[in-house]
Amino acid sequence: MTGQFDILPKRAKGDRRLNLSDFKVLAILQERSSDKGYCWPAYNRIAEDCCISKRTAIYAVKRLVQYGYLVKAKRTIDGTEEQTSNTYYIKFDPE
Repeated sequence: MTGQFDILPKRAKGDRRLNLSDFKVLAILQERSSDKGYCWPAYNRIAEDCCISKRTAIYAVKRLVQYGYLVKAKRTIDGTEEQTSNTYYIKFDPE
């Protein structure tokens, strides 16, 4: 069989707090993440990749952080206070 596969936290599969948008966002962030689990797509990119609105992407990220699936950190342009896209880290270990 050919193709690529992504790995998601096993606990996400049975987590009834997650809705379909949350799961799609988690999958897209995993797809875009580095070998160490970091990625930094903008909300517009997340929304486009998941076929959801930007507002839905923002709420999904917020819930994934709240439920312990993601760590979110603000990024700024070097030497300034101007914010750019966030950095996300996917957590695989249960809290």
